[in-house]
Amino acid sequence: EDDKHENKHHDKDDGDKNSDSSGFQHEKLELQKLWHIISSLPIEVGFGLFTVLCAWSLTSLTCFHAMIITISQTTNERVRGVYEYGGLGNPADEGCWRNWKGAMCDDIVESRLPKDFSEVVSLEKSSLVDGSDGTDGERGGVTSPMVEESVWPGWHH
Repeated sequence: EDDKHENKHHDKDDGDKNSDSSGFQHEKLELQKLWHIISSLPIEVGFGLFTVLCAWSLTSLTCFHAMIITISQTTNERVRGVYEYGGLGNPADEGCWRNWKGAMCDDIVESRLPKDFSEVVSLEKSSLVDGSDGTDGERGGVTSPMVEESVWPGWHH
């Protein structure tokens, strides 16, 4: 009786090995079919990959903007870490619900940035190339007055 039980067990192992190899053959056949489809439709596959890339990028951008609306920051404030470092509190943050209500329903506030940046920063035309600032002129020798006042309140170099 032990021999019968052992033989059944042994036969079962052989069956598992055969089913594993047939499963592998089936997967190999499926991969070959997939490769055939991909290689026969390269333009469609390229458009598909481009679409996935665009969808991924737009999804990431949407999530980023949802986050900055939630914490009531501008992209520039978030990238520069204005309220993250230095212990400054964000005066515009009114909580998640009010931030979203403000972003979606309130009137658009006029920007505090200058309308024409040429009024804020000016370069002396003669010092751009001639090296009159003591350089040999290879990098342009730009000299310009430093703008002392930042257009981002609370941000200091």
